[in-house]
Amino acid sequence: MLDKVCLDIQLHGHSPVLSPGMVGLNSLCGGPEVLLNWLETQLGLQGRVPTFAERLTEFALVLDTSAGQTFAKSLAVDRWGTARALLVRREALRLAVRDKELDQPLPAIARHLSDLEKDHSFLTDARDRLDRVLHALDRGQSLPRHEIRLWDCPERWPAAWRGVLDRLTFIHPQSPAPSAPAETALQVVQQQVLSGEAEPVEQDMSLAWWRTRSVQTASETLAQALAEKPESLADTVVLCEDESTAICLDACLARLGLPTMGVSSNSRWHPSLQVLPLALRLCWEPVDPQVLMDFLELPGGPIPGSAARQLTAALQQQPGLGSAAWKRSWQRLAARDKKSHTDTAMQLSFWFDRPRAPLGAPLPRQAVMEVAGAVQAWAEKAQADLPQTPGRANDQRALQAAAVQAALLREMIRSSPPRVPEPQLSKLLSMIQSRGVRAELQPACAGSPVWVRSLAQIRQPVAHLIWLGLGTGEAEARLWSAADLSDMQGAGIVADDGSTSLIALREAERRGVSRVTQSLLAVSLPADEE
Repeated sequence: MLDKVCLDIQLHGHSPVLSPGMVGLNSLCGGPEVLLNWLETQLGLQGRVPTFAERLTEFALVLDTSAGQTFAKSLAVDRWGTARALLVRREALRLAVRDKELDQPLPAIARHLSDLEKDHSFLTDARDRLDRVLHALDRGQSLPRHEIRLWDCPERWPAAWRGVLDRLTFIHPQSPAPSAPAETALQVVQQQVLSGEAEPVEQDMSLAWWRTRSVQTASETLAQALAEKPESLADTVVLCEDESTAICLDACLARLGLPTMGVSSNSRWHPSLQVLPLALRLCWEPVDPQVLMDFLELPGGPIPGSAARQLTAALQQQPGLGSAAWKRSWQRLAARDKKSHTDTAMQLSFWFDRPRAPLGAPLPRQAVMEVAGAVQAWAEKAQADLPQTPGRANDQRALQAAAVQAALLREMIRSSPPRVPEPQLSKLLSMIQSRGVRAELQPACAGSPVWVRSLAQIRQPVAHLIWLGLGTGEAEARLWSAADLSDMQGAGIVADDGSTSLIALREAERRGVSRVTQSLLAVSLPADEE
């Protein structure tokens, strides 16, 4: 048995590839969050961490009482967007300082964010968690024997981490080196990637570059090539940043009877997640017939199937809520309820017979809370009634996500003004539903290639790498202006302008490329050229 814990930590903490040969016992890989979770576990500091939505709701309430600040006008125009941007800046600022008390002058926005600390207490964030860890270590609590391979020097980490990092045991990682056989094109590429050089490389069996006309063509060709060498599947990593492209490749593997990667995708378009936004759209009049039709036709939605079919048929005859055909269908539902002693029409009255605001007018806060509460109750009941079978796992997750999203919206709206404009409601929905729900269209099979979204996830040697789609997303927007960064530097605060995170990511990606031992196939797609 291992007598110490080994942690492999890099600042840009992508989850690692789970490839054969990786040590799992007393071993952890990841980034700052993995390290912080481990420290809290060892020191007995585990506790529920407030979600970003909860911290945002609390922060927006505090900002409402902070009149006269530099951000007052922005807050009046876009309450939730401004609150979100300021909360991200506040938490980044708190991590950028080692001591909370600052005597030096700060830029206006940083000074106002700092002043909020004097009059209010906030829900726990990463800085509070780090302070608790440091306090526990100062009290004499000890950590188990451990070794931390820290790929990024402590000076790159936010200042609030420095006191904790000083208490840990580190080993210096070896400098990355090419893993491919000598005198191969792949080794030359790895050397150039690690050194920063850029010279022409003559391709051989270790390195190939395909240019394709479409995602479908690339996926079908790759699947066919993998089918010709099934023994190499388990030793292959597929790097594909775009989920839809990876899903296409998985479908092609399935058609050829090959083990699939189990690509999971965050989707906002599961029918269960559409109930909340569609139900809210029904709160304005005149009701859009298409929105009404979409709500009725949602698979597994809150409207029972037989009633939905009758009302849909009425809309097809005479579009519009309250038409003569709609009223006749409603009367038939009521008559059926009386005969069978059911209350379908009464249940539907909440969704269709409620007071509505004129189109374009703000919605009453109470009306939004009632709709969110109804959606939450429906989702929780539907989840409880759903069979607990593997084939319904995605539906279970979607219903659970729908209930959580509705509950979050209800709590966030509770702190909003009495009337909520449609743009603000849309922004709230977008934030709450941004992550969607994870869904696997194909199962993850033994012996399949491993799918990753970043080279930084390759933390151990891999035999074959297929890089499908060479393009990459835009870098994150900077939190601070150049003037703010200069002023904070004058106050002794070194805030990340985005370059530190980007450097950490690029170095992790270079290490990932260097760990490919046999072959690299790069496949460019039409979108890469755009």
